[in-house]
Amino acid sequence: MSLAIVREVRGDEYLKITMLDLEYDPKPPLEGGSVTNTDKETVKMMVAMYDSMFGPVLDSIKKGK
Repeated sequence: MSLAIVREVRGDEYLKITMLDLEYDPKPPLEGGSVTNTDKETVKMMVAMYDSMFGPVLDSIKKGK
């Protein structure tokens, strides 16, 4: 039900991102939920988002060692 609410409030594209982030794949309301069955542009966007957030953190940890 929560995915239906996300879809209603934010739309299909945001739902795809949410499903991929949660790795929700048992019976998704849209095609997606894993890297293998989510469109490549959505996967690319999620990778870029996580790289931009965690890249600097990981770099600072490596420098501290």
